[in-house]
Amino acid sequence: MAAEMGLMYLIDRGSGERVIDFDTDYRGSWLAIGVLAAIACSNADTWASEFGSVVGSSQPFLITGWRRVPRGTNGGVSFVGIVVSILGGFVIGLSYYCCQLLTINREILADGPPQWPIVVVGTLAGILGSLIDSILGATLQFSGIDKKTGHIVDKPAPGVRRISGIAVFDNHSVNLLSSIATALIVPRIAMFMWEVI
Repeated sequence: MAAEMGLMYLIDRGSGERVIDFDTDYRGSWLAIGVLAAIACSNADTWASEFGSVVGSSQPFLITGWRRVPRGTNGGVSFVGIVVSILGGFVIGLSYYCCQLLTINREILADGPPQWPIVVVGTLAGILGSLIDSILGATLQFSGIDKKTGHIVDKPAPGVRRISGIAVFDNHSVNLLSSIATALIVPRIAMFMWEVI
């Protein structure tokens, strides 16, 4: 999703030094925040899945019913997973902000609105995207436990007990949909943030 929005940005706005400014460059700012949001969503979800399952010591909760589920269950969330998803979004927002400070002419930065909200927007996109991914995973992605091996599986089959979700999407589809949703929702939120500052 980020690649598609990045291409749309380049086709529409071209390359150049631009700050986020919804008043003077609505489309460019919207597309740039969309790219940021899609990447923050993907990074936060990856961090939550990978670090959350390794660092966390407790069983996660299913986001749709708050019952404990085995690690690896689609839609399972934990305190550690939520914290690292926030950090994952923060890192993307901070990286974007630092790149702006290092690559955009100081006069352009001084003439535009403050850019620090990019860090907040990246953080918000990370947690929002990760939660959207968890909700989609818990409802539209099958999770079951193989009775013989005890492993979590993502396809219904004989000998598999369902934990959550129905087999509508696979993990790649859920990741894509959460990235799209985040990339479409967050620019609207960001626009309001820039109006306030």
